[in-house]
Formats: sequence, C-alpha cells, structure tokens
Amino acid sequence: MKSKDIYVIIIIGIISTVASLILSGFVIGGEDSRTETVKVIPVISSELNRPSQEYFNSDSINPTQLIRIGGEASPTPFGGQ
Repeated sequence: MKSKDIYVIIIIGIISTVASLILSGFVIGGEDSRTETVKVIPVISSELNRPSQEYFNSDSINPTQLIRIGGEASPTPFGGQ
C-alpha cells in the first residue's frame, strides 16, 4: 500500500464522519425534538374515606359465612353399598 493510498483512506474517513454527523442531525433532530410531556401523579394521602353505606351496612350479606347445602351428613353416603 502506498502512502498516497493511506492519505486517501484517511480523507474519505474524515469526510464520511462529518457527513454522517450532519445527516444524523437532520434525521434524529436536535434538543428541541427530545421534549416529552408526562402525566403527573397526584400525591397519595394517608386519609381513608368511609365506605358507602349502600354496600356496607348491617343488612348486607356476609360473604365469609359458611354455606351448607342440604341437610345433615348421611351415615351411609353411597346408599349402603
């Protein structure tokens, strides 16, 4: 490889680097195009509101009660077989 070839390769590298920087500035954009708006979350407080009396009252059904279907357990569950 001649020294003339090395200079040509270095010049082509420098030109391509400068061209890629300029082109990427147009494609990607500058600082102005990197702004984004975000939704702000409200502060969480430690206060608890009382639940609605429509659903939580003394006449409501208690879902934790034991539900028993049928009568008492039969001493011969399979008909005495």
